[in-house]
Amino acid sequence: DIFIFLLFCILKIHPKMSKMLVFLCLIVVQVSFSASYSINIDIQLDGLKQIKQCDCDYHPGGCVISVAPPEGWKCFCQYKGAWTCSAYAQQCNTRETCPGECYSKECCERGGGDCGGY
Repeated sequence: DIFIFLLFCILKIHPKMSKMLVFLCLIVVQVSFSASYSINIDIQLDGLKQIKQCDCDYHPGGCVISVAPPEGWKCFCQYKGAWTCSAYAQQCNTRETCPGECYSKECCERGGGDCGGY
């Protein structure tokens, strides 16, 4: 559907059409593509999100774990700027001890990211 709309826009655009119409066509295509991409990701990864999820919040000085990953996973905190942090979980290797529901500075440092808020 998105590509049909894009093709329609391209075929209908000619020198006399306004640049605003071209711009609007591109915005509609971008929004439509983003929405369908997000929906597909949510459907495909729905089961994995519950397993690998973690999050970090900003505290003065840096990030702290706010949602700890389950056992066998570590949390990589990232400072995004403007007093905002995000995170992603990484599976621990067999030599690492990664307890579940761990919010400590040690667990944060195991993830290898920004842990300056502790």
